[in-house]
Amino acid sequence: MKVALVTTPPAVRSGIGDYTRHWLAEFQQLAEVSVFVEPGKQGQSLCGLPTRSVEELVPREFDH
Repeated sequence: MKVALVTTPPAVRSGIGDYTRHWLAEFQQLAEVSVFVEPGKQGQSLCGLPTRSVEELVPREFDH
């Protein structure tokens, strides 16, 4: 299963980002996850996954 995850970038402190980091390590064992963040904030990894700009997101390439 391919999942597109849109979240805050690692460098931005937020409750959503903190919560995402807690469950993402486990979740990526169940699905192929691609991480998308706001434009200009991509490049850092999140739980070992590279982040890409949300402008690159093509929904039909993902199951969820």
